Amino acid sequence: MALAALGADAAIQAQGGKKDLERAEALLRTGDFAGTDAALSSAETKFSRARSEIIPYKILLPVPWIGRQVSATDDLLTSGIEATRAIRSAVGVLSEVLKVAGGDLGQLLPESGTFASLTPVQKREILAKLLSVGPSLREVREAILRSRAAFDHIPKTGLAAPLRLAIIPFGERLDILEGTLAPLAPLAEVLPRVAGYPVPRTHLFLLQNYTEIRPSGGFIGSFGIVKVADGDLVSFDTHDVYSLDNPATGRVAVKPPAPLAKYLGVKTWFFRDSNWSPDFRQAAEEAIRAYDREVAAARLNFPPVDSVIGMTPRVAEDLLRLVGPITVSGVTFTPENLVDELEYQVELGFLETGLPPAQRKEIQGELAGELLRRLTSLPVDRWPEILRILGDGLREKRIMIYDRDPSVQERYQAFDWAGRVKETSGDFLMVVDANLASLKTDAVVDRTIGYRIYPDESGALHGVATITYKNNGSFTWKTTRYRTYTRIYAPAGSRFLRGEGAMENDKILDPRRRPGTYDAEEELGKAVFGAFVSVEPGETRSLTFEYLLPDSIGDGVSGGRYTLLAEKQPGTSGHRLTLDLDFGKRVVRAAPPEDPREFGDARYRFVTDLRIDRQFVVGF
Repeated sequence: MALAALGADAAIQAQGGKKDLERAEALLRTGDFAGTDAALSSAETKFSRARSEIIPYKILLPVPWIGRQVSATDDLLTSGIEATRAIRSAVGVLSEVLKVAGGDLGQLLPESGTFASLTPVQKREILAKLLSVGPSLREVREAILRSRAAFDHIPKTGLAAPLRLAIIPFGERLDILEGTLAPLAPLAEVLPRVAGYPVPRTHLFLLQNYTEIRPSGGFIGSFGIVKVADGDLVSFDTHDVYSLDNPATGRVAVKPPAPLAKYLGVKTWFFRDSNWSPDFRQAAEEAIRAYDREVAAARLNFPPVDSVIGMTPRVAEDLLRLVGPITVSGVTFTPENLVDELEYQVELGFLETGLPPAQRKEIQGELAGELLRRLTSLPVDRWPEILRILGDGLREKRIMIYDRDPSVQERYQAFDWAGRVKETSGDFLMVVDANLASLKTDAVVDRTIGYRIYPDESGALHGVATITYKNNGSFTWKTTRYRTYTRIYAPAGSRFLRGEGAMENDKILDPRRRPGTYDAEEELGKAVFGAFVSVEPGETRSLTFEYLLPDSIGDGVSGGRYTLLAEKQPGTSGHRLTLDLDFGKRVVRAAPPEDPREFGDARYRFVTDLRIDRQFVVGF
């Protein structure tokens, strides 16, 4: 037992709490809410007693190795207490909501316990109840955050084997809990509105293909119009983006951003290219403007929309893992083949079946309709899995939402679901790629991001961002040379100094392969530097930007604190990020901590990924 070395009584209490949690999970599956609450209450009590038992040992905290064990045990128990409180609160809210739908969980599981089986009255009552339980669910979210904070405080090295072995499975369970419970409060506030309660809504879905990356998530190859009212799907229609853009050709004349004009050769800014900003609010607003403009110009029978939801195929992949393979029009889609098979069907497969080009993407609508039918047919005990997938998608910017109603949009931004480029007073780094005429080559390109800073002779801090691209593809119907216009977002006031690797154009359009220029501008409260690079199949190239950071960053270091927010580009899978930050003065603390072997000098070195936004704090 991990706690045995710190007191037998504490170990016994902790083990008892663990068994109570397992019993609570089993009772919840049977719909016994009263029994579940009692088991959770008992678990919380036992974890609290165990934590009290180790208080006398805190006198040993200054002792190097033993103190680390005491501190880790205290943090682990604190995390367990808060996680148990979060589960207990969530179960209480779930009980209230399900009583509206029919009395208790047992009455809804498993045959009749589906969203599709609920009556219109039950759906409205559930949505109304969700709007009313916000305060209770906010406590769930806060408890999970406290649990995560305590767990993250546990040292990652220097722990006794039994304690280390206890921490690993708890961390895995906490990840699941956080993914499931943390989104509950914000979902309860916004889900009724998204579902068309208390007023009907029309959503514009942007299906953004991450294998052809664009600033806010991916190329908009298709879009959907979804009408909902009181939790019921009124209509769901998907369309090829060219069914909107082509009829508007020659009828609209909006000048595109300069890189689109130069590297795509387009003269008009169409709906398909509207997501040029990495800030989803700006991208969505531009998408609505383009949509409204083209619908009016071509007199198309598309309705006005209330909101925009951007989504990448990775969300559909996760949902397919939940519901299983789906076969439509004789084609079977799985999580593993979804993107490739769908791409093949809309680019080549439709020719084999004799479909006219205008109907080539109808298979997407069939697939989406069947996926939605299966999701709404899942029993209630599977709903948390849907919530976890949606929560992960929102957290990792695979789903982003914009609403024309400022009050609703404010909530999306508060929950960090709006895909905004964040404001920050410290250092900032965001790398934004735009695949320009490279087919679906992002699927075979590996990229890494390196960021270093160093003081010059005057003490001013320089930032150097290097992006390395390796094109693992070949020339096929869906992959080719990789052409990207890359932008670096840095703190406002940063001044571009020099760069390396920029190209005038690719080897076909510029056989001499001349060096390109670097653009500099201000946008979204940031300094923005941009350049073009082309990477042939089998080739590796790097693009480097060096700039002078504003004085405020150096002033922060002089004052004893440096912060960096490294923000993820929407739609990307999690590029490797390597930091090498030379401050010219000794680092005494950092979060997250670097490898102990790197302690004691003037540099902070860390390697991670950008699956989510990453925050770093260094003290001197």
